[in-house]
Amino acid sequence: MNERFENDLACYLHYDDAPRRPARARRRKRARKHCARRFFARCCGVLCLCAGVVLLARVWPALVSATPYSGAGTGGASASVSLGGEWDAQTRLAIETLAAAHPEVQPMLDEPSRWPADVAALLARNEEALGFVLAYPSLIDAAPPARVEEAVRGSFPTLLQWDARWGCTPYGGSILAITGCGPTALSVVVCGLTGDASLTPAAIAAWAQRQGYAGADGTSWELMRSGCEHFGLYAQELSLTEAAVFGALEAGQPIICSMRPGDFTTAGHFIVLTGTQDGLLCVVDPNSPARSASLWEYSRLEPQIKNLWAVSPTGF
Repeated sequence: MNERFENDLACYLHYDDAPRRPARARRRKRARKHCARRFFARCCGVLCLCAGVVLLARVWPALVSATPYSGAGTGGASASVSLGGEWDAQTRLAIETLAAAHPEVQPMLDEPSRWPADVAALLARNEEALGFVLAYPSLIDAAPPARVEEAVRGSFPTLLQWDARWGCTPYGGSILAITGCGPTALSVVVCGLTGDASLTPAAIAAWAQRQGYAGADGTSWELMRSGCEHFGLYAQELSLTEAAVFGALEAGQPIICSMRPGDFTTAGHFIVLTGTQDGLLCVVDPNSPARSASLWEYSRLEPQIKNLWAVSPTGF
């Protein structure tokens, strides 16, 4: 191919292609705009997703951990209580095993209808509640006392949610014995810091229920903040570090802890850290005198603590 032919061919291709170039340019421009719109839409989607995750992270503890309720009322059957009907097979087996060692349990097997399923299950999972569960039929209509006799300012009493004095108090659709660890833990703290004997677990449970802090599964975390404020105390959410925990306790501030499954619970539970002894932690567990009498290493408790509040008198 000579130079002239090459030049002629180039001119031919140039002029033949000229009408098409604007159309291709428009198509490319539309394609770029379409890609830009898709990119913008995807960016907006990612931003919305991130915002949703952040919002969910902020409100999730309140929706999941704080929503459940735990006990209130003034005693008797005045509140709506549902404690289950027939025992399940696991509960029956546990009670039969217990009855073999404790003959006083046999009436529960002879007349199971006198012990609702949830009350029988309490004994099945916690032998320490034996006395309360056996006495349950006679406690149903008993009004709780007006005072905590153990209340002394500067000393934190070991109060139990299934204490015969208030264990049958209706709370959040159940009774304090079963779902009342929150009000009981707060009662321990209030009695110890103020010495006010009138703030029994039943009294605090009644207030919590009126405020909407009690539900079918437990107690709202908000009770620990608002409840302390209402009863003349100040609750500060604490960082979960050994220095922060020991610092608060050594300053005379008991710590209410919401617990994960572990040594204290299979679901959720409140306990109180009341002080230190020989580098170990003193605990009041509203569901166990034995665990309350034990000293605990910080490293053992830390992974089980979901949230915690250091409590002090207002203006401390």
